[in-house]
Parts: sequence; structure tokens; C-alpha cells
Amino acid sequence: MSDQKQEIAELLKTQRENLGLSIGDIYEHTRINPEFIKVLEAGQFDLLPVAYARLFLKTYAQALNLNVRDILILFDRSVVLPRERATALPSPERGINRSAIFISLLAFAVIAVVIIILNSRGETPLTAPLDTTTSPLPIPDSTESVISTEQISISEEEMPSDSAKSVQEMQLRDSTQSVMPSLSENQMMPSDIVAETPASQPAPVVLSTYNLPIHGVIAEGEIMILSGVARENAHLSITADDRGVFAGVLPVGRQQRWLAHDRFQVEIQRASSISLSLQDQPLEVASPPDRGLRLTIFRTLIKVEELGDTPSGPQIGR
Repeated sequence: MSDQKQEIAELLKTQRENLGLSIGDIYEHTRINPEFIKVLEAGQFDLLPVAYARLFLKTYAQALNLNVRDILILFDRSVVLPRERATALPSPERGINRSAIFISLLAFAVIAVVIIILNSRGETPLTAPLDTTTSPLPIPDSTESVISTEQISISEEEMPSDSAKSVQEMQLRDSTQSVMPSLSENQMMPSDIVAETPASQPAPVVLSTYNLPIHGVIAEGEIMILSGVARENAHLSITADDRGVFAGVLPVGRQQRWLAHDRFQVEIQRASSISLSLQDQPLEVASPPDRGLRLTIFRTLIKVEELGDTPSGPQIGR
């Protein structure tokens, strides 16, 4: 443990004991989880995310009437210094791995070069090299090789029946190949491409909106704690301070907690699928149980939006 962390931990614990407060008293005043309070007094800040550890320290120091600025400076130093030391010292294992890889590649390249040299020495030329000074072959005049259609018809009458059949088959194949490109072009018409393009899905319709007051205003700087217990398989998505923290299905009977600085936004497919609590106080909404909801939870109130079915977009057919 660094000196800064040890100093912060001793300040918190000593001040709490001097004030005659227990960990339970601190929890009632700050709503910080008792386990988190023990982590702070032990100086084990690495067990918490940096943002949450800093916020808990600020709230805890304010509750104990300590100098918040000095404690946060000590905390920032304890977080920054280990990172700088880690980036300054190279990893010996990584250097060893790179050296081993380089040696292996070099050995493989040497072996490949030796094999190529041995194979090139063992090969003998099968034929003499061509004389590049010879003149090119004369190209016959294309006009002399052109055969008129009359000559083709006469030769077909004079040749045997089997040869005539082969000529007819060749003519039929040539005519078929000339027709095929037009068919393939017709299959790639723009209308087909438009028909296969999926229509964009619009957002759900907001049927109604109303506000709910929160029993007991959440103090500025206090962490907002949202918890939920699934009554059935609950389809929902949750954002905390505009950052997604959950999206999917919460299985029936499962309980989970989420933390935020300023606000939550919760979208529920069925209002009756989950029971929600804010700061351990149940949230009651006056909406039909099968209705979809969007809850925007602030420190002083909750904005409730009842959602309807998503309207179907226009379908483009052929």
C-alpha cells in the first residue's frame, strides 16, 4: 500500500472514531455501502473503480468534516504514481518473448534459404533455351480466313449427317450464349434491389407522460443507487449518466444494483416484470402492468413515459 493510501485510510478511521460514529451511522448519513466504507478505511482503493472511489472519498470526507481538497489530492497522487512507474519500467517477460520470436524467425529464414539453394543446384535444364532472335511467326490476313454464309451452307450439305448435326449443335449453343447476358441483366433490375432493402424501424410511440416525486430528496454529491428484482424474465435497458450499464434480460428472481452520479434512464418492456427501488425505497408507478415504460430518474423526481407498440413502416413490393 502506498503512503498516500495509508494516510487517507488513517485519517478517515481516526476521525470517525473521534466523532463516536459507527460504520452503520456513516451509512445512514451518506448511503455509502458499509462494505465500501470498510474498503476506504483499509486503503484498498484498487478494489473500486477510480471514479467511484474518488466520489465515495469526497462524500465520506464531507460527512466527517475533513478537508476534502487535501484528501482528493492525496488520492490522485496515489492513483497517478503507480501508473507512471508501470509505464516507465519495461516488462522483462515481454522482452524475452520478442527475442525468442526473433531468433526463431531468423533460424527459419536461414533454413528456407539453404533448401532453396540446394534445390536450385540439383535441377538440370530439360530443354535448351529458346532463341530470342528468331523473327515472329507471320500473322495471316484475316480477310483470307473469312468464310461466307453461302460457303457454310454448301459445306453443310456436302458433309455427312453426323457432321451436320455437330454444326447445328454449335450454332444452337452460340445462339443460347448470346441470349444469356440479356437474361442476367434483366435479373438485376433496380426494382429488385429496392424491394430487398429493409425499412428503418421507428422509435416506440410515447402514449402519455407524468412525473413522480421522490420521497426524500437525494443530496447533491450523494451516489444514486438503483436496484431491481425481476418478477419474471424482464427485458430492460439501463443507462447511468448517459452510459449504458445493462441491456438484455434479467432472469426471474435475480436482483441487481446500479450506481449513478446524476440520473438513470430505464426502459422496461413490461411494467410488471420488475420491482425497482431507489436508495432502498420502492418505486411505485401508476401504469398498466403490460405497458412498456421509460423512466428518467433524477434526484428530485421521476419522469414516466408510457410506450406503445412500434408502428410498422411501409413495405415496398415488386
